[in-house]
Amino acid sequence: MNIGFIGLGNMGNSIARDLVSEHALTVYDVGTEIVEEFSRLGAKVALSPADLAAAADIVGVCVRTDEQVLEVLKGPNGILSSARPGLIVAIHSTIHLSTLDQVYAEAQERGVHVVDAPVTRGANAPKTKAVVFMVGGDRDDVAKVVSYVGPAALKIVETGGRGTAMAVKICNNLIGYIMLVTLRDTFRLAEAAKVDLKALADVVGSNGVAGPNMLYSINRRAGVAAQLHRAIDTAENNAKISEKDLSCALDAAATLGVEMPAVEMARNEIRTTMFELLSPR
Repeated sequence: MNIGFIGLGNMGNSIARDLVSEHALTVYDVGTEIVEEFSRLGAKVALSPADLAAAADIVGVCVRTDEQVLEVLKGPNGILSSARPGLIVAIHSTIHLSTLDQVYAEAQERGVHVVDAPVTRGANAPKTKAVVFMVGGDRDDVAKVVSYVGPAALKIVETGGRGTAMAVKICNNLIGYIMLVTLRDTFRLAEAAKVDLKALADVVGSNGVAGPNMLYSINRRAGVAAQLHRAIDTAENNAKISEKDLSCALDAAATLGVEMPAVEMARNEIRTTMFELLSPR
């Protein structure tokens, strides 16, 4: 398969590094240094999303926002301007369900297939094959996307029809973000009460309350785990992404008639939470 990959940031970089030795890979990113690095690894470099899509069988899109997804797909030099009928576009970004519907409808008019294939990765993920992929869409398209992402996958979860994978990712994010707000309050109380955070980590790690990500955060706060060296690990970047992700959930809830008061609270608190947890102490 000829694979195109757009977006070589924190998550996309990890995925593309595993793909470059397994597929005929063409990459596109607005950063010149990162595409030059992938060129040295053996990938072809496209001048635009349109250039990349023209010869591709599958294109993975791993950008940060809904607006960037729409620009990559629909812009003057976007994928849809050059795509051949039958091209599969795998959306790895976390976006609103309504944006996914819009992308699907416009792609369908041009004979392009869209699969939602969002991604996640834990604090203790391995250096390679580190990403969990959720994949939803037409069965035949899903099978091809599963083959494409296999070299980068820690696990692949097939969720069902179009939109189900994005919904699973949004639900996954809710658990993580609500946990972070709770963790912030836990630190406030524990530190005011002069609790040894290493003892807290021992308890919640032993009784099943805390998973690996929460334990990492507690141990980091206690000074026994280093800050992860990822470009995304800044308070401002995390705040923007988390606000977007929680807005995806609240918009979906409004459309589906679901009340989520805890998520509304998390959306209001997540920016201050990120700065409190990630800023230097």
